Amino acid sequence: YQRFVDPINEEYPDRGDKFCQEYFEFLICYLKGDLIERLEPMHICGFLYQNGCIEKSDRDKIASEYHSNGRSQACQELFFCMQRKKKNWPVLFMEALKDSDRSDIKCKMDLAPTPEELVRDGIAFGSDHNQGVPIAEIQNLDEETVVKRVVTPVQDNNDEEELSDSVSALGLVEDGDKAAMDSDYEEEKYMKEGSEKEFSKPKEIKLREYQLELAEKALTGKNTVICADTGSGKTWVALHIVQEHLNSKESPKVAFMARTNPLVQQQYTLFKNFLGEKRVYIINKDEKSTVPLKKLMELYDVFFFTPQILINNIEKGDTRIPEFTLLILDECHHTAKGEPYNNLMRKYIKTKHNNKEIPLPQIVGLTASIGVGAATAEEGAIQHMIKIFSNLDVHEISTVEKNKEEMKKFVAIPTEEHVKMEVCYKDPCKEIIEEEMKKVENIYENLMKKKGNLNSRQNLPGGEYLSKTYLGSIIKLKNQIMCDTTLPKDSGREMICCLTHLG
Repeated sequence: YQRFVDPINEEYPDRGDKFCQEYFEFLICYLKGDLIERLEPMHICGFLYQNGCIEKSDRDKIASEYHSNGRSQACQELFFCMQRKKKNWPVLFMEALKDSDRSDIKCKMDLAPTPEELVRDGIAFGSDHNQGVPIAEIQNLDEETVVKRVVTPVQDNNDEEELSDSVSALGLVEDGDKAAMDSDYEEEKYMKEGSEKEFSKPKEIKLREYQLELAEKALTGKNTVICADTGSGKTWVALHIVQEHLNSKESPKVAFMARTNPLVQQQYTLFKNFLGEKRVYIINKDEKSTVPLKKLMELYDVFFFTPQILINNIEKGDTRIPEFTLLILDECHHTAKGEPYNNLMRKYIKTKHNNKEIPLPQIVGLTASIGVGAATAEEGAIQHMIKIFSNLDVHEISTVEKNKEEMKKFVAIPTEEHVKMEVCYKDPCKEIIEEEMKKVENIYENLMKKKGNLNSRQNLPGGEYLSKTYLGSIIKLKNQIMCDTTLPKDSGREMICCLTHLG
């Protein structure tokens, strides 16, 4: 980093540090995917806290994320806290890596590490270490160091024996491997582990027949909506579609979208374990990344984000819809009105109409039910479904037809049953309430008799108790008595009290 800063400071003494700071921040964000795979956030939190890059509350939150959601989510939180608290966080981050003995990561990010630094950080052997041993690339593991590639060829038998003895003395090979090393020095040995994790071979998934049926139309390249009940494994179907798409396309770019960040994180965690060497990247809406999406697309094959993030990048000119080859929309039944899915698909359809020759990405929607919207009749429900399909530019719907019986064995499908509601002719609670209302009516009538001059307009209404007509009449009568100035204060107050209880 300093070798990069010094020449620019000489050329631009007034703004060299600031320029280098911004560029180094860009470099860290550019390599963020690798850092999240390699970094142990808890190992550097102490240094960052002591130097004011994060606060105690930030450190506690990162620790909570680490124990609750794992290392990857904790790394995301760490980057967010650093960028929020300190302007010179990239320099402090590099110093934290050095302080935590993670110089391997620092050298990977450094612009041009010297051979001496590579030797110092254990990335290569120097010539002064053993003149008979050629420079080799090595990989640090938990308890042993393994030869990764021998660069200098062996010239004669004496050199061969010397090299074999030297490598054995260093403990780089087991005794059983010594003969193999002696016989052929061009053979390469690779080991992958922990802090130097590489992308492993993709894990195989075995779908059930009904899941393969759901994937059939999507595998032909058609735009489709996969509609199946909750718990049927639509996510596994989508994973299978993505795997086949990545293997069949020359330069595939896939975007998996969900409406909320927790759903995006959940799908990202699953997919990255099954996509092998394919590079996956997640973008959170809270993340203040300085790397444009078009730059990330040069490095990664599969992206996970909310639809609004893609819309924002399109509107800023950082990317275009045709740059993707597959768009997967989880919970696609929300492609209506002002929803982000609908806003994205409007741009998709507009691009399609403006230039019919440009290749557009395949659309695959996932949903448990399209729904009926605000419709109350069958015709309105059908129109709502057609509207959703047209918004998604979909002409095919993928459902289980041939393997329904198999699906019933694994998915709890709700059954539909019509139950006729009957009127309950005997209601104990109603009977109790009506008995009490009769007692109140008797009290009211006795008050009317004590008054002497009976006014028919002040008589209680007839009809069924608790009906709207009865209650309305009680309220009307109460208002009349409240406005009657001829009544004695005490009797009027008691009558109003009775009507209040009745109403």
